[in-house]
Amino acid sequence: RHPEREGVAQKCTFCVDKVDEATASERDPAIDFEVMPACAASCISNAIYFGDFNNPASNVSTLVRDQPTMRLNEDLGTDPQIKYLYSTPTVPGRDPDADDLDEKHQSDPTNPLVGKRQTFWDWRAAMNWCLGGLGSGLAASAWVAYVIGQISMQEIHQLQLIAGVMMLAGLFFVWLKIGRRWRAWRALWRPQTSWMTRELYAVGVFLVSVLATTQISQPVVGLYHLAGFAAACFLLCQARILYSAKGIPAWRTLRVPWLIVASGLLEGVGLTLLLASTNMISSGSSVYLDPSRLAGVMVALALLNMLLWLGYRYGADRAARPPLANRIVDNMSWPLLMVGHLAPVLLALAAWLDGASSAALLGTAGFLAMAGGMFWKCGLILKASYQHGFSLSRLPQRGSGTRAAPSLVA
Repeated sequence: RHPEREGVAQKCTFCVDKVDEATASERDPAIDFEVMPACAASCISNAIYFGDFNNPASNVSTLVRDQPTMRLNEDLGTDPQIKYLYSTPTVPGRDPDADDLDEKHQSDPTNPLVGKRQTFWDWRAAMNWCLGGLGSGLAASAWVAYVIGQISMQEIHQLQLIAGVMMLAGLFFVWLKIGRRWRAWRALWRPQTSWMTRELYAVGVFLVSVLATTQISQPVVGLYHLAGFAAACFLLCQARILYSAKGIPAWRTLRVPWLIVASGLLEGVGLTLLLASTNMISSGSSVYLDPSRLAGVMVALALLNMLLWLGYRYGADRAARPPLANRIVDNMSWPLLMVGHLAPVLLALAAWLDGASSAALLGTAGFLAMAGGMFWKCGLILKASYQHGFSLSRLPQRGSGTRAAPSLVA
């Protein structure tokens, strides 16, 4: 047992260090066992071959030219460079039939080709999207209100401080999730390819800007703009992280980034409503914090989120998800639509009509909007996160189907 490896994800690198060594010394990793990848060198049945597909005379090029081959999950468009020889004299290949592709077969958890629910990201990872999305949505919406002159510098300062605490709390939960916590700083190394790294840079700029505003006696307008822009970038990075997870069909659809961004803004406005209704932030002469203005913003964002969710549930995204994930999305839809979308709309409209009790109504609407956003994010990350599974263009033919086994005689 190796406790130091627990909770640490590691991918096969095709022993790239050996391949690089072979290239530098002009050796062929396809035939030289000292520089051949470990899987191919140690396979006692010689079932694994390594070579260069770009070389038509290589061993692997000869194999795929002379025998029928297939690749796993070609439909993803990632151009996998692992090819399988699928036909043997005793087990010929066949095309998938209707029974192999029907919903009942694809919904069977015992089917080895059906993807299992991912367990790498648990509730701690989900909290990053819940708290981080809420905080960045709060800061981004406050920045927009400040830019258009609807709130004062004092109010955006208060909202950005609260947002920073929430974004830090979300990242703290992610830190609890990783295996080697004291090596978390290595996540800063890949800004050119990783949206997680970009998320860290965005939150770093945001926190530095907000902290600078607390230390400078004379307000600097540019710092508030920089913090707001960084918060918007943080929210965008969160949307792109899920979308870039190509192995989870429920995450990689085109509407998911829009849902993350729109929900973050709705939750941010909802938190502003809750804070304003409980007098936790000063409204002063703010036009943005006026109940009639906030009610209109809440209605618009809630309806936008509802339309995006309905499109995610019924649109083209549905065909891209496995049936098991669609069941989870269907089960989440009615509670989300009722509590997270329609209820905030009705409460906001009631607050707009009844000014006497508008604070309580808007505070409740804001709380429900936040609860709805956290509900569907947790459901999407923890429940609907079925992996892609195995998509095979050819399947093994088990028997000819023309002969029956002899009956057993007692």
